[in-house]
Amino acid sequence: MRSCNTKKAHRLCKWAGTYGKQNEMTIAVMDGYFTKGKELNHNEDLLEMVKNVGLNVQEAKEVLNSDRYLKEVDMDIHEAHMYGIQSVPFFIFEGRPPISGAQSVEIFMQALQEPQK
Repeated sequence: MRSCNTKKAHRLCKWAGTYGKQNEMTIAVMDGYFTKGKELNHNEDLLEMVKNVGLNVQEAKEVLNSDRYLKEVDMDIHEAHMYGIQSVPFFIFEGRPPISGAQSVEIFMQALQEPQK
């Protein structure tokens, strides 16, 4: 697995959200990268994911060839920095301490049982 710039994938996930398919696109991106070794900075790999989710490939190309959704992704990055997020996974539960990294079920149960601030 290689490190890569994921902004294109994030932009496509935002776009997919306009069709109610952000979760499906996010799952396709995660599966493509972590399971199938796809490149998240290669348009061909991303467009294959778009097709597999059932979205319009031509419209996705237009998104990739523009700066659409870049502002929204940059705002998400800024918000993550404000929370102190430096790695994934990172979980934020309303009013409870955040959880960083892959943790046991017990850690999640403990966080969910803590009183909200």
